[in-house]
Amino acid sequence: MAVFQHIASRHLPWVLAALASLIALLGVFTLPVLDRDEARFAQASAQMMESGDFIRISFLDTARHKKPVGIHWAQVLSVKALSSPEARQIWAYRLPSVAGLILMVLSAFYLGAPWLGRHASAIGASLLAVSVLAGAEGGIAKTDALMVGFTTLALLGLTRVYLHADAPQKARIWAIVTWGALGAGALIKGPVTPLIVILSGLALLGSTRQWRWLIPFFYWPGPVLGLAIILPWLISIQIATQGGFLREALGQDLGPKVVSGHEGHGGWPGTHSLLLILLFFPATLALPAGFYRLWRAIKDQNEAFKAALILISVSVPGLVVFEFLPTKLAHYALPAYPGLALIAGWGLAHWRETPIWVKAIGTVLFILGAGLFLTALIVGQNQFSGDWVWTGLAFALLTLTSLVCLFSALHPKARFIVLAALVTGLSWHIAFRTLAVPHLHDLDLSRQADQALNDMCNAEGRTIVSSYSEPSFAFLRHGQVIFADNANLLSAAPDETVVFVVDHSRDGGDAIEMQLGPSCGEGVGFNYSRGDITRLTLHPYPQR
Repeated sequence: MAVFQHIASRHLPWVLAALASLIALLGVFTLPVLDRDEARFAQASAQMMESGDFIRISFLDTARHKKPVGIHWAQVLSVKALSSPEARQIWAYRLPSVAGLILMVLSAFYLGAPWLGRHASAIGASLLAVSVLAGAEGGIAKTDALMVGFTTLALLGLTRVYLHADAPQKARIWAIVTWGALGAGALIKGPVTPLIVILSGLALLGSTRQWRWLIPFFYWPGPVLGLAIILPWLISIQIATQGGFLREALGQDLGPKVVSGHEGHGGWPGTHSLLLILLFFPATLALPAGFYRLWRAIKDQNEAFKAALILISVSVPGLVVFEFLPTKLAHYALPAYPGLALIAGWGLAHWRETPIWVKAIGTVLFILGAGLFLTALIVGQNQFSGDWVWTGLAFALLTLTSLVCLFSALHPKARFIVLAALVTGLSWHIAFRTLAVPHLHDLDLSRQADQALNDMCNAEGRTIVSSYSEPSFAFLRHGQVIFADNANLLSAAPDETVVFVVDHSRDGGDAIEMQLGPSCGEGVGFNYSRGDITRLTLHPYPQR
């Protein structure tokens, strides 16, 4: 129970950073390039290095006016320092997200420490590190982990300004930190970080009915720093695109997500809360206990009342907004996870005093999540040509640690509940991201096609014309690919030195195969981006 009480206070941040690093890195070197967002970001960053244009963002020949440039600059720095764009090593593009998870966890720890105590705050931050969504995003080359890292840092600054309302000098320093984190978050994912911080600030303002603590945010170095981070690139991209970036980013990307279920990703309010059963695992065990602590603090108006207001302000407003946003993607709710993790950590720190009926709710949520994940391992093995040895190891590991966690949770003394929960979270990331998923052969269709082109079709240095248009394939082929539908494959060929890739799950696949003649290779798998079983055939340019 007192796992973090035996660690010297000054060592806690190092322990938490090491835990976050371990969790994030478990998938960095093992998972194949993921579709679609990760591959798009990585390919756009590679093209940035190859072209030397660090202002405009492009995927193949198409301008990508969706997200700001921050994640691409971070990936460029990582790849240039540790790899090269020619190597196409996806792990190098993922390392900024590892840094994002570390920043997220440390910021959550320092955010909660003044209100919950360092022990409960450390439990919450560690639960955040091992949770399914936060840990997984920390090992993927996308915007979310780094953006939420800066968002949590901004929330830390916001709450410290409130804490130091009677110490103007400290409050001003934390206000500057908040502005810097706002600028960095906006440079990575536009309005999300400012939106979350504004909502949390308004919630704190409304719950405390005090406003003078906001004055340090008007101290001029803060706004200047925030604008200095975002404005130079924003002005440059607007000039370079003749105003096209903001017009498309707001009108074609952000706007549709706000008013409708964009690109078929709609969902009912409550979707994100329901997904917590899976994506917040194993912290779901302690979340009801945490909300019970919140309720008691507010009901009794006791010494923990301010802590309850802080935790509600940094978690609930953002989650509510994402629940009512028509477009529902699982990672959208990630900015609420640091606050929710601190709530869960608070509950776990007081597990022994928690009523049995509250523990029962958490236990049921935990069992449901574990059961769904164990079922997913078996289904994935059967459906996607996994390796029974690796799947069996994953199943045994997750089953064993989940049972130990349940035993500890139900034991009257619950001495090892914190350690058991953390080990269960760690085992999930090992089971899925290291053992099971990397060995699901049918899900790695792009790698199949890339290897067949190199090994069987003598395609090195030749342009590929493909109706299989997943971004991971473009990344693996160094961007030397032209995407076209099956009806236009031949007309898209620039010359006779190409190799065609025919996607038979799309219209006209069988017909174009007859025109192209015998294949030099093929691949069969499951295109998880489209939900289709897919057969690919590879054909050299037809000899006439």
